[in-house]
Amino acid sequence: MPHRFEVTVKGDVEHIYDLISEYFASLGYRVVRGDRPKALSFTRGIWLFSRAIFSGEKRNLAISIMPNDDGVAIHCTYKMPAFWIEGADKAELQLEVEGLRNLINERLGEY
Repeated sequence: MPHRFEVTVKGDVEHIYDLISEYFASLGYRVVRGDRPKALSFTRGIWLFSRAIFSGEKRNLAISIMPNDDGVAIHCTYKMPAFWIEGADKAELQLEVEGLRNLINERLGEY
């Protein structure tokens, strides 16, 4: 089940792309695919099956970067196993996205 979050920031799209890549790498994500400056795909964690037991924390994250009248909209779509998504998990994902917004605002300054 996907979970979507959006933040809007001010700044240069190319620089924002670089900051997104840097930020999520610092959280343990690795880039799977990039379409500069419009989109990034990340993954984090592993799947290990042993006697039908799940181990690890697998997340896929797709990000689209779209300039608009208010600045640059960053759309984050997380996909993870349904049984991992509970209230605390959604809050953690939201904190990751808010951390991204804070990093961009800190580095590029709010206009």
